[in-house]
Amino acid sequence: MFDFLKDVTVFGFWVFAFVSFGLPVILTVLYLFGIGFQRGGLFSWKGRMNRLSFVVHFFVIIFVSTICGFLWGHGRHSDLVMAIFILVAIMIILRSMVIIIRRLHDFGVSGVFYFIWLAFNIIFRNYEIADLVGLFAPFVLALVPGNNKENKYGEIPKNKIDII
Repeated sequence: MFDFLKDVTVFGFWVFAFVSFGLPVILTVLYLFGIGFQRGGLFSWKGRMNRLSFVVHFFVIIFVSTICGFLWGHGRHSDLVMAIFILVAIMIILRSMVIIIRRLHDFGVSGVFYFIWLAFNIIFRNYEIADLVGLFAPFVLALVPGNNKENKYGEIPKNKIDII
C-alpha cells in the first residue's frame, strides 16, 4: 500500500546528498574559476611573465600532467576520481594557455598568436613541421628575453619567480 514512499525516500536521499555535498563542491569550483580569471588570478592572461617564471610554470605543468597521466593509466576509477581528473586536465590546459599568452605579452605580441600557433599545429598535425614548431616554440619562449621596456600589456616583469 505504501510502496511509493520507498521511491520518495530514495529520491529524497539523493536530493539531500546532492544539496549537502555535490552543490557546494560545484559552487566552490565555479567560484574558484571565476576568481582565477580576474586580473592577477591563476587563469588570467593579462600582464607579462618573465623567462624564469615561464620555465618554472612549464615544468610544474609537465610534472602535474605526468603524475595525472600515470595515475590515470593504472587501474579502474570511480566517477568521482574521473571527474577530478577531468577538472585537473581542464585546469592544466587553461594554465598552459595562460603562461604562453603572458610570455607572448612580454614580447609585445598579442595572445592571438597562440591560437594561430595552435591552429597551425592542429592543421598540420600529420606533418613533421608541426612537431618541429611545437617543440621549438617553448624553447624560444624560455630562452629569448622579452622587451626591456613597458609595453601595452604591462610593466616589465621583475626578475623573480611569480607564483601566479
